[in-house]
Amino acid sequence: TSRAYFARSILHDFISLQEQTESPTPEMPEDLVFWISSTLNNDVNLFKNGRLLSSSRREFFETGLFSEMMDGETYFRLAWQNQPLVVNRRAFGRYSYQTLTIPYRYQQDTYFLNLPFPFERQEISRARAELFEFFLFTSVFFILLIAFLVATIKKMVVLPINQLIRATQEVSLGNLDVRVEHQARDELKSLVEGFNNMVENLKAHEKELAELSQRVAWTEMARKVAHEIKNPLTPIQLSAEHILKVHADKHPDFDRVLQESISYIISEVENLRRIAGEFMTIARDSGTIKTRFDLKELVQELLRPFQQTLTDRISFSLRQSGHDFELLGDRGKMKVALRNILINAIEAIKGKGRIEINLKEAGQELVVEIKDNGCGIQPEMVDRIFEPYFSTKEKGTGLGLAICKRIVEEHEGSIRLESQQGKGTRVIITLPRKQPE
Repeated sequence: TSRAYFARSILHDFISLQEQTESPTPEMPEDLVFWISSTLNNDVNLFKNGRLLSSSRREFFETGLFSEMMDGETYFRLAWQNQPLVVNRRAFGRYSYQTLTIPYRYQQDTYFLNLPFPFERQEISRARAELFEFFLFTSVFFILLIAFLVATIKKMVVLPINQLIRATQEVSLGNLDVRVEHQARDELKSLVEGFNNMVENLKAHEKELAELSQRVAWTEMARKVAHEIKNPLTPIQLSAEHILKVHADKHPDFDRVLQESISYIISEVENLRRIAGEFMTIARDSGTIKTRFDLKELVQELLRPFQQTLTDRISFSLRQSGHDFELLGDRGKMKVALRNILINAIEAIKGKGRIEINLKEAGQELVVEIKDNGCGIQPEMVDRIFEPYFSTKEKGTGLGLAICKRIVEEHEGSIRLESQQGKGTRVIITLPRKQPE
């Protein structure tokens, strides 16, 4: 019913629109009926004064299946008895349907909108029940079939795969004694055998790798020992040469210079003994022994032998911004790190030059900046400068700055390097100032 009234409202709107034009008699275009039909998703027949005017299925009328004249009873009830609508039951062979007809009066004419609705309620219900029974039977059949297939696949595939997954997890945890058993002669048999062979190969490779790693570890240790020992030897050599020079010059302060140089040589020899002791046992990793010490005094102690022996070639300057440079950390390791950077700066200066060391307080951090005007580093090498075994020197081991970086990071600090080839290099170390608990 709502569709019929909606169709009549469309017809009314169309006629009202036509009245606003110059043509006094509105003509119903064929497209109007087709548009109403597509909007309602239903066939539509339009009669004028009882005779067919237009239809969305005109072929039914042109072939004579339906009469172009309205049903007389329907016309009488609508046109003469003024009923609002009429619902009729029609049959065409075994095909039954209902029609709803609604009138629309305009001037002297009466238009009739006829909407056919195929199938009666009982036929729709019966078709729906048959369709439901079909889908129910099909669903039960497929559910039983799927259950059978799942059980079969679980026995043939899922269980062996679960065994493989558990075995893989065991291997990932380091257990190489695991083995999967599979009796069936199918495609999974080759997969299981391949897994077992892989585990056996891994066990053999693990043994080979352990032996190789041990050899590599000893080789790496030897290089680290050589590098760590080389750095203390440099100031020892300089101190000895300084003693000889002062003695040859008959310097009046020879006794004082001798005492200072011998004291420094003894401290560096003690440092060599400590380094050798740390590398004696590969399994023991020397921990960080944190004490409170003055970072400024440590830098001055490092500079002293170089200032005495290299004063003719290199000028050293120590500047500070602040007064409190107390740091909580490992004094011995920090001395190794700063010495490595200082020796790199000295070796970068081929002729005369200068090295500046700046100490700064920055809130809860201390900043150490070591700057030289040596040969500098190529730009493409700067990003790799802290990598182990990477060196810009022909005979370098590539461990010095890597060790520095590790020591600084052990103190929860950071280190970065800036360099311009031909102008010099600057190393900035930032260390957190740890407050005692």
